[in-house]
Formats: sequence, C-alpha cells, structure tokens
Amino acid sequence: MTAGFQAFNAQGDVLVDVNTRLARVIGRISSGAQAGSLVVDAFAQGRPWYMVTLEAGINVTDGPQCHITGNTLTWSASVNPGLITYGIS
Repeated sequence: MTAGFQAFNAQGDVLVDVNTRLARVIGRISSGAQAGSLVVDAFAQGRPWYMVTLEAGINVTDGPQCHITGNTLTWSASVNPGLITYGIS
C-alpha cells in the first residue's frame, strides 16, 4: 500500500498526486495591490500550478485571485496582496 497526498476535483479527477509527480518551484512574486500578469515559458515543461500565501488572519477570498492560461499567470487586484509561488509538476 502506498502512502502520500492526493487531491481531487468535484468530478473525482486527480488534481495532485505526490506519489506520481513531484512539484518544481519556478519562482515567487508579490501580487501587490494591482492586477498583473507574468509570462512563464517554463510552464510548457510540465503541468503549471500556483499557490497564494497571505498574512495570518486574512480571509483567502480577500487575497488575489489567480489563473493560468497557456504560459501566462494572471492575478486580480486585491486589498490584501499575497505572495504567489508558481511552478510545474
């Protein structure tokens, strides 16, 4: 029996499985208060992902909302800026 972490979407599809994929951090960027975007050519080398880190006590819905389309990471304007870590798996 294997052990590890798995995350699934509402349809039951595997989103994350640390038993079969390892994540590589490519970089980090502060979202600031303004909306923005960043082209990450390395997204073509794997399955892109991001993670937003906010200060303690801030509701996640008050932070920047992020999306990845192709090789571009975009984020919304936010009253509470966050640190966006991004990479591929």
